[in-house]
Amino acid sequence: MRNSTLLSWLRPSTFAGLFVVALGAMPAFAEAPRAPAVQNPDLHQRLKEFRSQAFQLRSSAATLKSFTPNSRMSWQTHVYSLDTIREQINDLGRKLAVLETMNPEGNESHQMAIENARPHLVATAEELREAIAMVNDNRRSVERQPYTETVDDLYNHAASLYQTVDTILDYENARVRLERLELPTSAGGR
Repeated sequence: MRNSTLLSWLRPSTFAGLFVVALGAMPAFAEAPRAPAVQNPDLHQRLKEFRSQAFQLRSSAATLKSFTPNSRMSWQTHVYSLDTIREQINDLGRKLAVLETMNPEGNESHQMAIENARPHLVATAEELREAIAMVNDNRRSVERQPYTETVDDLYNHAASLYQTVDTILDYENARVRLERLELPTSAGGR
């Protein structure tokens, strides 16, 4: 009851007047937030494509890993998978070389993704080289421990490559979204 008597003296026109006064007191909030620009949209898109191909490499490595040790897949099946992975690594290497030439044009996140991709890609390639050498030396090696360990390591490096690039790009996307949510400060400053 008391609330209704307290508000009974306020008229609808008074509410409208208070609303207008409140809007006038908040000029900084009336401005549209600025949309941050990605430093180099082409570089960002190429990194997204690189991440996608790194995901495919990880998937191929997971498939090869599933063949060992007890699946009884033929050595030819292993060779086919190793060749697929070789093609993927070579393609990623070419794409990374292009990204490295574009590195100075990128923002901090882009540069971090590019710089951290090379060690993982090189390690994956080294494990692949070792696995191919084992199969070339002895076809039955696909059933033995050193080969299965090498395939496990190959998968782990491929997964690390994808995870590293994916995490950095996710961070960059979150940073851009956060910047879009931030409201500019008023000229009067606080």
